[in-house]
Amino acid sequence: MRRVRGFVVIATTAAAMLYAGVAGLVYWKQEALIFHPTPLGADYQFTTPDVTEIQIPVDDATLSALHFKQANPKGIVFFLHGNAGNLESWLTSVEFYRRVNYDLFIIDFRGFGKSSGHIESEAQLHRDVLQAWQSIEA
Repeated sequence: MRRVRGFVVIATTAAAMLYAGVAGLVYWKQEALIFHPTPLGADYQFTTPDVTEIQIPVDDATLSALHFKQANPKGIVFFLHGNAGNLESWLTSVEFYRRVNYDLFIIDFRGFGKSSGHIESEAQLHRDVLQAWQSIEA
């Protein structure tokens, strides 16, 4: 009976340590598990007509953005793409925005496309998005 108790204690301790190790690894690597950036070379040229490429300085990095402007738009669509890819894969056409008469502003997060740096926290991501929003010219 004593051996069984000892085995249970050892097994429970090992399971708890394994669980703590996996939880710690997931916490430490959470950004890599969530975001799957596809970088582009600094010399990459976007070829979508009527779209201006913009560089937005943020703390310790630069965000790449594309801005499609119309003469008298109804408003602007501030587009934050998904957690994979980059501007090249997300902006395939501006014809829809041209038809509905809206400007389009789309950014790459840190580490995506031509944007430098890497995402370190949700708070940093929020600050970057706010800085991008504030950079839009009226």
